[in-house]
Amino acid sequence: VTVLFVQSLDQLLAPGQNSGGVGEVLRANLDQDEVRLLGSVTPEGRRKLQERDPTLLRSFTLIELEEPSVERTIEIVRAVAARYVDHHQITIEESAISTCVRLAKRYLQDRFLPESAIDLLDESAATRRVETDGLKPEDEDAIQRLIALRAQIQSLSSGQDEDSRAMLLRLQT
Repeated sequence: VTVLFVQSLDQLLAPGQNSGGVGEVLRANLDQDEVRLLGSVTPEGRRKLQERDPTLLRSFTLIELEEPSVERTIEIVRAVAARYVDHHQITIEESAISTCVRLAKRYLQDRFLPESAIDLLDESAATRRVETDGLKPEDEDAIQRLIALRAQIQSLSSGQDEDSRAMLLRLQT
């Protein structure tokens, strides 16, 4: 017997062009007991499955997991942070971990801890790495100013009035 883990089970079993027929093949194997399935689904995904195919949903044993507390999530994210330190080659302070968790809890309410906090930490670490590898802020500002000036010159070059020609001359000198 094969055991298969599927994240976002509701999306895999959804009818339509995105599923690619995988859900139908999987259902046939489940019915014949050829495959054991361990899947995760959000509460909303569970409601969608219930609406689409209540018989299929009854064939699963549901185990509901509660969202961990902020304190427990900080512990989880702390354990994962070491991977991001290696991957992004930066340092992650303890204050950054707790801030990611608290901000994720406060502002990413459509997602659950710890996933939202881990994603936020990853995005923050990637941004930090780009900032340290990128240009100096003053060089970046100079490039942005140059881009803006070129756009203004291009825009003014088609102008026929005296003000446009005067501004164009001023920008080109």
